[in-house]
Amino acid sequence: MRVLFNQNDRELCGKMAWAYANLTNSSDEILMKEMIDENTLKMIVKNLSSSDLTIKVPCLRAVGNILCGPSNVTKV
Repeated sequence: MRVLFNQNDRELCGKMAWAYANLTNSSDEILMKEMIDENTLKMIVKNLSSSDLTIKVPCLRAVGNILCGPSNVTKV
């Protein structure tokens, strides 16, 4: 997923951000931990400063989903 976020295609980056946001909206602790451990979270946070709302909004949603996740997963 990190490779896709490094692309210049804003539409693709936005779709990948929505995919990540949807995956982090899971109650599955194992899935949530894997999503955080993959270091994709760094790319999500980096894209919060994007001026393109099609990228920024899903990134913000993903961070919110992670912060509202189970406490044993969010203690990273």
